[in-house]
Amino acid sequence: MNPEVLTAKKWYRWLWLSPLLTIPSVVFLIFNEPGYELICRRNCDYALAFLVTGLIAILGSALWHLVLLAPALNKQSEFVRWHGRQALLLAGVRTAVPVAFLIYDFVEGGYGESVLWSIPVLIAVWLFGTLWGQGQAARGDCALMRWTGHGAGLPLPTSTAKPVSAPRLGPLTHERLEYRTAYYQGLSLREQGKSAEAVRVFHRLLVSDATPELKARVAEELKQIGDTDENLTADVLVATFRFSHEPEQRRMALAGLERLGLVEPL
Repeated sequence: MNPEVLTAKKWYRWLWLSPLLTIPSVVFLIFNEPGYELICRRNCDYALAFLVTGLIAILGSALWHLVLLAPALNKQSEFVRWHGRQALLLAGVRTAVPVAFLIYDFVEGGYGESVLWSIPVLIAVWLFGTLWGQGQAARGDCALMRWTGHGAGLPLPTSTAKPVSAPRLGPLTHERLEYRTAYYQGLSLREQGKSAEAVRVFHRLLVSDATPELKARVAEELKQIGDTDENLTADVLVATFRFSHEPEQRRMALAGLERLGLVEPL
């Protein structure tokens, strides 16, 4: 599976498990009654004290979700970074639901009766919200990226080939998203037997401003496909000659440039 997709999907496990920490934290803070310590030093307003206690408990327990700042600030993958933000958004919804019920209860003059109705809502948000986010990550998609206008390269391919040159060239963690997406698209087309379409994708990458590491990997993929078309354009031939590590492939590119009259024969 695409490593970015796999990483983004794994971070949703925290949303599945976080109630094991947030619920005990809420109970602990409520029983310590911090609101009464703050409000009831002189003339006690019990309703206000209950509201403050509830807010401290809910917001304090929500701090466990700051763990999701790790993917949200990920510098290596835009896809992981946006899914971290989307997971934080879901955590924020979980926090906002009981806060809204608590404030409504205070306005209506109650002492927590309405807050109980937030429990089924929270269960629904926990279950369906987490399934939704994790499912999107698994598909290589991200709603938050699309909503904010950053989803041009989505969805990412969810499976990749294993090119021979991958271990030597390392992961594509520092490559721009659009070029990573195009590279994985080319691999996917190759796996589907659409070699001609894959070659066109790889040729576009060769003449782009992608990193030399990615272009070297693309050249290796073209060698594996058997890209021996004599009608290659000059820019593709130059890029192949510059970035390929294979002597035979470089000779083929040089021969093509000679046929075009762009270099003098040695």
